[in-house]
Amino acid sequence: MSTSSCDDPNEAGVPLPAGFAGSFIAAGRTQLGKPYVWGGGSYSGPSGIGSDGRGPGFDCSGLVLYAAYQASNGKFRLPHYSGAQITFGHQIAWDDKRPGDLVFFTRPGASAPHHVAIYLGGNRILQAPHTGDNVRFGTIAEFAGEVLTVRRLGG
Repeated sequence: MSTSSCDDPNEAGVPLPAGFAGSFIAAGRTQLGKPYVWGGGSYSGPSGIGSDGRGPGFDCSGLVLYAAYQASNGKFRLPHYSGAQITFGHQIAWDDKRPGDLVFFTRPGASAPHHVAIYLGGNRILQAPHTGDNVRFGTIAEFAGEVLTVRRLGG
């Protein structure tokens, strides 16, 4: 299991944003500690068993589709693939990102992102990173050198 993480930004009394963004983050946070499972996650919660035998759990896009569905009371039914999720919402300039936005990570030269996470503010993210890890807090710095795209689902 990875030891890379960051503190919960809301434990220190930092309030969640209002509206969809706050509900989106809160829904994702309910899954902290669940195992990473490739292809895992549904609108109702964790699913599947990973190649490491752990589960049920989430992959990155499964966590995002779950949190968006829960936060929107079923309005947002995102697909289970980061390369398709990047087409939803509105593109946001990097300097205009806010907590509750999606951050997509694309390796240089690739045509589609390989990872998506929920932005928390202060360059912190909530993510389901990879096999052997769990849903956890992380930082943008974990993806240094990658192309970053920000999308906003709600208002």
